[in-house]
Parts: sequence; C-alpha cells; structure tokens
Amino acid sequence: MNAAKTKILIVHVTKKSNMPTKMKRSPIKKDLTVEQLKAKLFYDPETGLFTRKVSGHGKMAGEVAGTKTGNGYIHIMVNGRHYLAHRLAWLYVFGDWPPNYIDHINGINDDNRIANLRLATAVENGMNRRVKKTSKSQIKGVYWCCQTGKWKVDVTVKGKTHGFGRYSDINEAAEVAARETKRLHGEFARVE
Repeated sequence: MNAAKTKILIVHVTKKSNMPTKMKRSPIKKDLTVEQLKAKLFYDPETGLFTRKVSGHGKMAGEVAGTKTGNGYIHIMVNGRHYLAHRLAWLYVFGDWPPNYIDHINGINDDNRIANLRLATAVENGMNRRVKKTSKSQIKGVYWCCQTGKWKVDVTVKGKTHGFGRYSDINEAAEVAARETKRLHGEFARVE
C-alpha cells in the first residue's frame, strides 16, 4: 500500500456513546466549476431554487434539487459531493466561489434568492444571528440579571462585549439594545 496516497482519519470516541467528542468543520469544497454546475442544475435567482437538468441516481430532470438539513440549510449533491445551496447560488450567478462566508440577509437559512445573499466575514455573519431560543427575554442583546433583578443590555462585537446598563423595564432595555446593535453592527445588525 502506498503510504503517500493513503489517508487515515483518527476520531476520538467517548466510552459511553462511541460518538466523536469533537467534530472539525469540513474544508470548503471548491472543486466544482461554474460550467459543471450549469450543466447539471438550473438556478432561479428570483426563487432561490435549483432544479435538475439531468436525471440520474433516482432524481428526475425538472425536480427541485436539495435537501433541507436540521440546521435549516439546503444541501445539494453534484457529481457525488454535497454542497451548500447558497454557496452554489453565488457560484452560479457570479462565476466564482465566495471567498469566505455567505450571509442570509433575512436570517432564513433556506432562502437562497441571490438578493438575500451577501459576502460576509465570520464576525459579520455572527452579527446577523437570530436570538437564541433559550433567551429569557427573546430580545437580542437583552439578558436578565439575577444579581440586580433588572434587564441587562450587552452587545458583542469582534469578541468584545459592550455593556449599556440595566433597566427595570424590558421595553426600555429593548430600545437601547436595538439602537446600540444598529450602531455597532451596521448593515449586519439584527434586532428582532
């Protein structure tokens, strides 16, 4: 066996579940060309949907391509490899792979209309995240402070948290959080 051509994947498993303890993010695949993509799929920039041009592997020409995953993104198989639909949309329209992240402007991960997609850094993409479902306030940037019994306003930018006070009234805290989030996050601000 040629050692240079052999790849070995080592995964640490826990004793209880035999599941990997830490998963690494896969490198972004950029081996597909725009020509290959357009030969297999048609993309409608108004709807954000891809349809198949050719039949094969149980899929019919004219069928909508892709599968929605648990995190809400659409994955599409092309030439035996899975790709994120929003990255394929960018390649289809602009002819080049996006250099970094693609941000869904409205925060809906399966809305792949080209008007809803924009280039972003990791920080900018994080700024456009929705409020966590576990948030007590359900307002981005507003947290309950058990020590003071008030609503606390914090906005994070590039890993640094900026505090904007504590408020008895959640509506007042929400107004401050929205104003400061817009100021600090700019066009990537999500205040809902």
